[in-house]
Amino acid sequence: MAEEEEAVSQLGIVLRCSSDDEETKTGALRRLIVLSRSPAVRNVLASHDAVPSLVPLIAQDTSSLLLLLNLLRNLCAGDRSNQDGFLRSNGVHFVARVVNRALDLVRMEMEAVSTLQICLQLLGNACGAGEAQRDAAWKAFFPDTFRTLALLKDESKIMEPLSMVIYTCSHGNFHRLKDLCIQDGAVVLSSCLQAVAPNRALCGSDSDWICLLTLDLCSEKSLVPLLFRSLQGPSEESIPECQFTTEQATLLSCLLDVLGEEHSHDIVQNSKIDVLAIIEFLAQILRYASHAYFTSLLTTSSAVAHATGPCGIPVIDVLGYTLELFKVLSGFDCGDQKSGSRFGRSSVVGKLLEDGVIELCIELLKKLGPPELIVRAMQRSNAHDSGHEHNGKDTQEGLQLIIGYAKDPLNATTATLPYRGYRRDLVAVIGNAAYQNRAVQDEVRHLGGLFLLLQQCVTDEANPFLREWGLWAVRNLVDNNIENSKELSELQMRGSLTPTELAEMGYKVEVDPKLGRPKLVNMPSKDG
Repeated sequence: MAEEEEAVSQLGIVLRCSSDDEETKTGALRRLIVLSRSPAVRNVLASHDAVPSLVPLIAQDTSSLLLLLNLLRNLCAGDRSNQDGFLRSNGVHFVARVVNRALDLVRMEMEAVSTLQICLQLLGNACGAGEAQRDAAWKAFFPDTFRTLALLKDESKIMEPLSMVIYTCSHGNFHRLKDLCIQDGAVVLSSCLQAVAPNRALCGSDSDWICLLTLDLCSEKSLVPLLFRSLQGPSEESIPECQFTTEQATLLSCLLDVLGEEHSHDIVQNSKIDVLAIIEFLAQILRYASHAYFTSLLTTSSAVAHATGPCGIPVIDVLGYTLELFKVLSGFDCGDQKSGSRFGRSSVVGKLLEDGVIELCIELLKKLGPPELIVRAMQRSNAHDSGHEHNGKDTQEGLQLIIGYAKDPLNATTATLPYRGYRRDLVAVIGNAAYQNRAVQDEVRHLGGLFLLLQQCVTDEANPFLREWGLWAVRNLVDNNIENSKELSELQMRGSLTPTELAEMGYKVEVDPKLGRPKLVNMPSKDG
């Protein structure tokens, strides 16, 4: 009880000290700040009405202001009695006055920044008590003060507690969440996203708060698209095709963080995210972003084309994050057999089909043409065939099995990769979606994509792990699908050929002696 008794004694000193005895008051405040880190001390001070007694002192602009704010912040950290006392004593009003005074400073001096930081931390702690505190803070700070604070986006000390306050106040409140997605609210979030964008890889605490806010926005299907449009500029009927912003790319990266976490499956199972609405939204983004890139005069530099992460060009970053999101979504194993599951895997993949995601990925893959290794092999084969028209026929036919029976493969259009791994990401989406899904398997066949996917089973310097994703895709496309297996095996060839890629999947092509036609068969296991 020694610390609790000391804390009560020090509180009495603070409240009794006159303005002429600042040194004694300062010493007592410093000691209380240390003691108030203990939950037991905070509880005892709550019983002595410490917060209602200290809040009015904020209005006295003395040298003890920062110490008072620090103490109040500690007292309101997780202690409901102190949080309620903060509300009863009109603490939000007093803090708002301090914030406005600090914002009025022409030059952001260090002390002003620290004052704003502590005020926001205090506000965030107090708002943890419940709706009454959050409502008071929202009415006092939104939108004007939040907007002014957000425009100080270069001050990292301010952005973290600001993001915390915004998330805490809007959590679970649809109307406040919607307010953040339009007009002044969108300006606030835009600045928050700008602040976290340069250091997304560091996953700082301000980024974490924005990710939590993104999760809340995903629970209401209309809000993510609404915010995405607002981040572009004036609200329009549809998403602009040819212009994207860094803030939009950062929003998608936050969404990827949310869906990419280890607990993402639980989030989906518990219906915290409207996955089907997110897929519909992302399908539109993928269509517009790919169109914007491939129809623009934009040419990626060598550095951009070989970048493994965001390159700073919004349309490319949006395209990359969207495909990464589809990789995650198409790979969800949400367990249809689980009771109470809102989004089973079949419904998620079915939505990918319904919104044309698989078809678009096939189209974009065709636009790229064959991988570089395949193109070089075709060029060497054609050069060899030109000089030896009647020789090496079996070799040419064997090569065709790997590169596909495209009618005119060398005339296939090729496009510059927007980023390193783009081709691989397209293949990954298709391969994941085809896993144990007959509808996707048949759709790929109908779109003429089987040989296209077989072409991807090669190494490619610009697409790390393309070969592995290609093998995964082809394996899933022929799994328990007689029609797909038949189409892959019906090649005009003589003798027997076992490409390394198919062998590693456990398949080989051999000639049916009765029909004289090739077929795809399982290879015997080494153990057998």
